[in-house]
Amino acid sequence: TKHDPGMTQQRLCLLLLLGWVAVAASDAGLQVMDVHANTNKFGIGLYGPHVQSAPYNETVPVAHRLVGDGGFALVWWPGVTPNTTSPGAAVVEAVETAYSLGVTPVVRMDVWPGMKNIRDFSDDHPDSHFNYTTLAQAFGRAVGGLPLPPSGAPRPLTVIVANEPNIEWRCTDGADHWLAATEAAAEVACFLRDTLAALRELPAYSAKRLAVVPAPLAMVNPPHIQCCFQNTKGCYPVTGANNTMIGTKFLEAMLKAVPTLFDDVDAMASHPYPCARLVDGEGCHGWGAPPTADNQGLTVYRPELATIAAAGGPPVGTLPVVIGETGWHVHEPPGAGLNRTQQAAFTREAFESLWLPDTNVTAVVPFLLGSPMYVSLAWARDGGTGAPFPVYETIRDLRCSAGFGPC
Repeated sequence: TKHDPGMTQQRLCLLLLLGWVAVAASDAGLQVMDVHANTNKFGIGLYGPHVQSAPYNETVPVAHRLVGDGGFALVWWPGVTPNTTSPGAAVVEAVETAYSLGVTPVVRMDVWPGMKNIRDFSDDHPDSHFNYTTLAQAFGRAVGGLPLPPSGAPRPLTVIVANEPNIEWRCTDGADHWLAATEAAAEVACFLRDTLAALRELPAYSAKRLAVVPAPLAMVNPPHIQCCFQNTKGCYPVTGANNTMIGTKFLEAMLKAVPTLFDDVDAMASHPYPCARLVDGEGCHGWGAPPTADNQGLTVYRPELATIAAAGGPPVGTLPVVIGETGWHVHEPPGAGLNRTQQAAFTREAFESLWLPDTNVTAVVPFLLGSPMYVSLAWARDGGTGAPFPVYETIRDLRCSAGFGPC
């Protein structure tokens, strides 16, 4: 990269996500996650008013019926700015409601709007974009205001920092400039380095009541970002035809800039959507493919883990995986393409044959319960509070058959 961000921090990696077990061999008497624990992995994404979903106090109970006690509900708050002093009331209510019902909340914290402004919030802007201390402290204040797990809860509050930066990173350097994805990856890595470090300074982290997770990547992204003068979605190509670089290449560039990025995190987040083959320089071949054993998209977290290990990070098998998004698009109105019955069958097969048996995976949180913006992926009507689609009852039945109540 053009800049050496100065990566010197190395700390003991605490794996705090699920199934706490004491490790007698640890001199410090620490606790780490047992990746082989028989725990409830079922989850669902909610997202709230930002995607026109029903309010969290209405969708969390619907999520609980689906995922059961100890299952996961992902809530989203894209409200952080450098001046943020506390989290929004909606996400606080969502976390409190989840705890009251025995649901495990996962909070995705993001910048408003989305990832579009992060680069411009760097402390070294506009000359470079490798120092994010001020924004990181704002993330710390927001996360520090979230409700924590009840005393004695087996799992910490899990916070995912940002989302899919390899397709969301924005550049406002001017219309005549293009930013290589590899250069953007170095900037993303520095943002995550600074923000994760700020969260680890919170008392909740040292008390083992908070787990921090870097942003998941999209499986494919454009090889270059077209810069412009405004933070709009038209700043660079985002169509599938331009998403020819696979996400693991972006991850490699991130780790080249910050080799220790995953050394002190509690899990890796991944978005394994169905794709038959992922080819660098070409992108995804076979989007929406059935859940066969050789569907590369549905297990994209495996090459992601291998990439991290190859860069000197945690060995494969030691870093838990939170599947933060996944799912099959249904054609609406019905016609050519996947239907609701197939969506349910494919999703169940992926759970049974791929994700539940995989000891790397500790949570599976598909996208999403319900939203008029994403009807093709929804599991229920009316923003998540209406009649369920077949996939909802199918996965609920699977969860019950796996022994996780109530049923």
